[in-house]
Amino acid sequence: MQIFSDWRLPASDIPASPAKQQTAINRKPGLIRKIYTLLTQKGDPTLINCAYCQKAIPEETTYEYELIYMHGTLISRKKQKYCSKRCASHDQMAHEL
Repeated sequence: MQIFSDWRLPASDIPASPAKQQTAINRKPGLIRKIYTLLTQKGDPTLINCAYCQKAIPEETTYEYELIYMHGTLISRKKQKYCSKRCASHDQMAHEL
């Protein structure tokens, strides 16, 4: 006897989106999402992350450097904040071709 040979889920039981996207936070844009992102922020809001090593540092002690890199065939410049001159030079070397 083959009772379950053609067994399938009905189309109404198959979720249209992945489980992570079915939560109330992902479904409701606006105020709830803003409050959720504000509450889930990590660390001190007065600290910024180094653009190269991601170390949290106070903004007063940052080293600002203009990164020169290739964006397609054009030379682009972008100002980044680093924890030290060493991180800035390492990031510049990482972006050289």
